[in-house]
Amino acid sequence: DKVEYPELMGVCLDTCHVHDGGYEIVENLDEVLDTFDQIVGLEKLKALHLNDSKNPLGAHKDRHEQIGKGFIGLDTFRSVVTNSRINTLPMILETPHSELSGWGGCEQISMEWPGKKVLTNQTIGVNEGDRIGVVGKNGDGKSTLLDLIAHRIEPDSGNVIWRSGIQVGYMGQTDSLSDTQTVCNAVVGDTPEYEWASDARIRKIIDELIGDLDWNGLVGELSGGQRRRCDLARLLVGTWDLMLIDEPTNHLDLHAIQWLANHLKNRWPEGSGALIMVTHDRWFLDEVCDHMWEVHDGVIYPFDGGYSAYIQTRVERDRQAAVAEERRQNTLRKELNWLAHGAKARTSKPKFRIDAAMELL
Repeated sequence: DKVEYPELMGVCLDTCHVHDGGYEIVENLDEVLDTFDQIVGLEKLKALHLNDSKNPLGAHKDRHEQIGKGFIGLDTFRSVVTNSRINTLPMILETPHSELSGWGGCEQISMEWPGKKVLTNQTIGVNEGDRIGVVGKNGDGKSTLLDLIAHRIEPDSGNVIWRSGIQVGYMGQTDSLSDTQTVCNAVVGDTPEYEWASDARIRKIIDELIGDLDWNGLVGELSGGQRRRCDLARLLVGTWDLMLIDEPTNHLDLHAIQWLANHLKNRWPEGSGALIMVTHDRWFLDEVCDHMWEVHDGVIYPFDGGYSAYIQTRVERDRQAAVAEERRQNTLRKELNWLAHGAKARTSKPKFRIDAAMELL
């Protein structure tokens, strides 16, 4: 029944070769078919076969769409099988990278610090209404990504592009406040007192975050935590379309954290404004964010949902990776055993079989 899969015969380059209108089947086709079954998550491979050779995927597009937002087709299978890299399965099952759309974002950006690649050819977009939390291990580039988006630093290659007229507010891990500024000037700038004092939104921000500070005191006399709260108040007082915040909950007590979460959830009407933030506060991420970006090994992986949904998806990804690695090891053992104990009548091993085994090592 292997003859029933002519489309697969044309893409499984390590398994068969199409020539002169026909094809040639080799011994490990069953293993490849099992691998393809695992990759796309379908119980029966025949669901992908069509009689229409001009459009081998069209009639089963709905089946592909059930796999996820990405479209997993024969081109994807070709890259997996040809390179024998079954351990790329988690990448295939991830939510696909966002394209540059909506308000803008990062287009093919790369960034490298001495001895470490932070980002490699990454494209990801931000849309109006997004509430995005950025997670990842320390040192993987979360803060660098925020600095790039805010144009605080320039990428080694690529561009960060925003639609004309977008107002971007930023608060990093270190502030740019002057020690000689008063708290009043640092927060509201040169805005006349009658203007900000008559704005209930601004008064509420001041009361919640820096109500205990001397309004006319110097920033240079503040402690690190007080200075941090002063900088956060400065950001929130502004009217921004997009806010970028690095560790907003640092130096805040429980009441202030809860207030800040509520403020960010209700700052803009639903579907407007946008927020990208880095924080280690898991509750805060779940409370505020509806999308997650994981920065790891130079790649930005987007996920739908808050932190809890992200964790569930990541656990499944890790499980799939473990299954794929176990399968790779089993396949490697079989290939090495075949190379060592092939039929004595053969004077050489097929080159593609040897190359496949080397790729698995």
